[in-house]
Amino acid sequence: MSKLLIAAKTDRTDVLAALHKLLPGVPLSELRQHLSAGTPFVERLYPMNDREEVASLFRKILAELDSKSIEAIGYDLREEDEFDPITSADKRENAEVIENILHRAEQISEDFDDLEKEGHGW
Repeated sequence: MSKLLIAAKTDRTDVLAALHKLLPGVPLSELRQHLSAGTPFVERLYPMNDREEVASLFRKILAELDSKSIEAIGYDLREEDEFDPITSADKRENAEVIENILHRAEQISEDFDDLEKEGHGW
C-alpha cells in the first residue's frame, strides 16, 4: 500500500480558496501554511476500500492546480514512511506520474474484483 501526498507552492488566495473547498476538513490556516512552504497539504493511503473517493479527490486537486497553472508535486511513499523534505526528495513525482499511479491501482483493484467474481478469491 502506498501513501500518496500532494504539495504545491503558491501564495495565491484564489488557489487557497479553491483547495479549501475540496478539503473542508483542513483548517484554512494550515492549508495556507503548507502552500506557502510547498509542503504536502493532502495525504491518503492508497489503494484502500475508498480508492474511488481518494482517486476522485486527488484528480480534482490536480485539475484545480493545473487550471490555475500551479505545479502539483506528488509523493509516493510507503505506508510507514513519514514525509521529510530532505529524505522524501527522491520520491517526488509530477502530476502525470501521480495520475498514472491512481490509474494503475484502479486497474489492479478491478482485476482482483474480477477474480473474486469468478470464484478465484483468496
